[in-house]
Amino acid sequence: MGTLNNGYIPKSAAAVLLKDLIARNLFCKGRILYWLMVITAAIIYYRQSATLFLPWYVDDYLNDLLCMPLVLGLLLSTIRYLKNDSSFQFSKSFIAGLALYYAVYFEYYLPGVNARYTGDPIDVLLYFLGGFLFLCLR
Repeated sequence: MGTLNNGYIPKSAAAVLLKDLIARNLFCKGRILYWLMVITAAIIYYRQSATLFLPWYVDDYLNDLLCMPLVLGLLLSTIRYLKNDSSFQFSKSFIAGLALYYAVYFEYYLPGVNARYTGDPIDVLLYFLGGFLFLCLR
């Protein structure tokens, strides 16, 4: 690679990203739990895609429970970054509204238009439980 800025040699993209994440405290405080949830959800998704064995309760329900904390965590980080306001918080009604939206969309609407999806009342409960989990962890 060529040199830039007085002999500075650019690092790999992964090293730059890692440095940026550390600088933004994405691996500090309560965010370790968030990244553990991301990794868990990714492993479940991979195993489901590869048709590898998962216990039924993990295969059917764990990602539904993790959905709200992951989506809300990503939204919160994005809004805080864009607004440059580290104290920004979602209201309880926003969290409940988003859980309701996911419940209606994924458990009522999509099963009616796409055979790949099935409605499950337990999933609805898990979306709201995930929203409550997000509230407790913030």
